[in-house]
Amino acid sequence: MESAIFLFNYIINKDESIKIVKLLDQMTKCNILSTELYLNIIKALILIFHIDKNLFNVYYDILNYINNNFYNDTLYKICVKLNSIDMSYQLELSEQIIENIIIYTNIFIMKDFTMDILENKLIFLLNLITTLQQLHISVDLKINIYINIIKNNTNMTDISMILSLVKKYITNL
Repeated sequence: MESAIFLFNYIINKDESIKIVKLLDQMTKCNILSTELYLNIIKALILIFHIDKNLFNVYYDILNYINNNFYNDTLYKICVKLNSIDMSYQLELSEQIIENIIIYTNIFIMKDFTMDILENKLIFLLNLITTLQQLHISVDLKINIYINIIKNNTNMTDISMILSLVKKYITNL
């Protein structure tokens, strides 16, 4: 906990650092977040807050909403599925690629953001990730498809639409 607070202190104020880390720790203790997902969220939040410190309240509210509504069927399924994603491939990726994933995911989440559509955005992202994981293509290609879909997606669609976007993208290569 102390090391995470220390990292955040360079970007946001100490009270906010303590507040976000306590919430993330609570989510980990309640098995909402795996340790790996916890560390990835810290990394993402550090980059996001470095770009725009004003997003602290938005992301704190998002995490708090997930924490307080975890047993909502949809959020529960999202968290269980997120925790089960194999993220070991990230060790092979450059920092720039990881930063691009974080930045474009943040842009997607923040576009027209309201708490009312949060679950739909999370479901869309999770379905996209799950769909891409099932494809037998290189990790680099999966990441390019992911970034292009979230960059160009003006509205969230169901999984069949995601599949057609992925197939369309692959055939256009």
